[in-house]
Amino acid sequence: MELTVIRLNEQLRSCSAQSHNEILVVFQLPKEHGIGLGDKLTIPEFRMDADVSIRHNPTEQTFHVFIRSDNVHDLRLPTQHSGSRTPSADRINDT
Repeated sequence: MELTVIRLNEQLRSCSAQSHNEILVVFQLPKEHGIGLGDKLTIPEFRMDADVSIRHNPTEQTFHVFIRSDNVHDLRLPTQHSGSRTPSADRINDT
């Protein structure tokens, strides 16, 4: 999965990154990350509720984060979509 960083919150140590087909992934920033707005990230094997490896493409640095399923959102679904915007497997695999 290829993502572009669209928001950083250093106080909360969080990163929001979006795929080309509008899947939003939010995760905790590692201590030494070097990530900036607009940077490209790659998640070779995307999983939810699991530790995943993320490559920061500009520096080729790899780090591990835990991605919670409630922090993965399909932005094409309306905000009131049955209380959840968790993307289907088809939508995730389309990234």
